[in-house]
Amino acid sequence: LGTDTTYFRPDVASPDYVYDIFSIPKDRRIFLYMGHMEKRKGVDSLIQAAKILAENYERRAFHLVILGNRDGNERVFLPLIADSIAQKHITFGGYRNDIPFLLAGCYAGLIGSTGWDSFPRSSIEMTASGLPLLVSDLPGLNETVLDGKTGFIFPPGDFYRLAMLMKQLLDDPILRNNLGNAARERAVNYFTIDRQLQELITIMNKLIGKII
Repeated sequence: LGTDTTYFRPDVASPDYVYDIFSIPKDRRIFLYMGHMEKRKGVDSLIQAAKILAENYERRAFHLVILGNRDGNERVFLPLIADSIAQKHITFGGYRNDIPFLLAGCYAGLIGSTGWDSFPRSSIEMTASGLPLLVSDLPGLNETVLDGKTGFIFPPGDFYRLAMLMKQLLDDPILRNNLGNAARERAVNYFTIDRQLQELITIMNKLIGKII
């Protein structure tokens, strides 16, 4: 689970980079998902939350960027936002090789899995980049944040709750910054490659000692 926290960091690129790449108005705060598109990943929940944020809460200063789609598999989600103002606030960005530079300009990370999940590497990359995370309460995934300290946890599939949390971060940038700073600190302290290697070495030494 270790990542290069010198490569994934808040200031690795201009915050305008992600806006310029995807032609997003710079007055919007970007929520980012990056991962697979299969049903268990809950991409539909993220889109539904964006709809609620735009329609029910009448928020316009946000944008949802979804990375990981290919071969047109984003088309299955398009009916969810047909005739909705939210469609102007959602971008499917495909597969990318410039992830650290995109993360530098984002506001928060989203992982809304509704089926099984794990402790995904994407969560570490986002936290190392100083993004608070909003994640669903599934085993493994719920360990990626300290609830209320580096992000928030919501019930799987509860896109109303997710929309409310997104609204909370939009309305309280100080809270967002505090969560993001704490997320970055946690990544640097616990999820660097060196730290993970040292933990593995310690465990192996203990096991070898027991065998000998």
